[in-house]
Amino acid sequence: MAEQIDLTGKSILIVEDEPNNRELLEIMLSETKANVISTAYGLEAFSIVKEKNVDLIFMDIRLPDSNGLEITAEIRKTHPNLPIIAQTAFADIENKEKALYSGCNDFMAKPIMEDELYRMLVAWL
Repeated sequence: MAEQIDLTGKSILIVEDEPNNRELLEIMLSETKANVISTAYGLEAFSIVKEKNVDLIFMDIRLPDSNGLEITAEIRKTHPNLPIIAQTAFADIENKEKALYSGCNDFMAKPIMEDELYRMLVAWL
């Protein structure tokens, strides 16, 4: 399905502290021809969004240096229309509600499935 999605010219930021999960997302997204930027840290993600034109963010909720939902709320203050998709291994109703309340547009459970990832890309880009 990835070869059917051409995101040339789009920039996607991955905020994910687990190296294997980050690499998997990078591989799946590289098939779309999008410019993929990734970091393991929420504070670095905040800086990247301030400095670069990002079209979509995949935001892990639990990060080593910060809370992904707090970073989302801060990004929302200056980028109210930037699509932010929460991703977490703790995919229960409570975390989904917290993610949406903090300003995330949507929510994905880990492990990330390719079909779900592409559905999100089509929905938000």
